[in-house]
Amino acid sequence: MGTYRPRDLFPLWIEQTPFPEGYKLPNLVLYEGYGDPQKHIRHFLKQCGEPAQNQALCLKQFPLSLEGIAFDWYCSLDGVVVPSWEAMKNGCEESQCLYRRDSRYL
Repeated sequence: MGTYRPRDLFPLWIEQTPFPEGYKLPNLVLYEGYGDPQKHIRHFLKQCGEPAQNQALCLKQFPLSLEGIAFDWYCSLDGVVVPSWEAMKNGCEESQCLYRRDSRYL
């Protein structure tokens, strides 16, 4: 099994994009992989504020909003280069392992 290094997922230009001076990471609501991933993405972008206009900053912060099976999905991307925020959003929205209803509330 390979060593998980999130920086391997993104092109170098994304890794080299700095956060704005004085930027503080928002207190992100975590997504466990249950419910609608599109709703989580909309919530994530709203929480990020102005830096959400920069796809590199979205890509760098997005994994921090995932846990449980959602983070497992993200880790499964090991060896895959995610070229853009749009590709990450599409992958998250289309992933079968993420679009689940939480049976705890049925």
